[in-house]
Amino acid sequence: MARSPAPARRRARSLADVGDGWHVLFLRGGGWQFCWHIAPEDLSLFDHVLRVPASDPRAQWDGHTFEQNYRRSRTDKALLRTPGSNAYDGVDT
Repeated sequence: MARSPAPARRRARSLADVGDGWHVLFLRGGGWQFCWHIAPEDLSLFDHVLRVPASDPRAQWDGHTFEQNYRRSRTDKALLRTPGSNAYDGVDT
């Protein structure tokens, strides 16, 4: 998978309703997808994020596991802490 040449660029892409008030937050960073379930009581914290139906292409899970989600997150944070880093090339998660 191609990695972003600008690793500091992160953005919440979409928030999809998955039923019972729960939503899934989809983010992209460094060429990776990150997802988190958002509880109904926390939803107001994400009012700035685009709401889309679960069938929207921006709300499609890429198949990553729980462990991969957090490994990607740790790798992403480590790369962002590296001064002047565009170090995504060759990182396999």
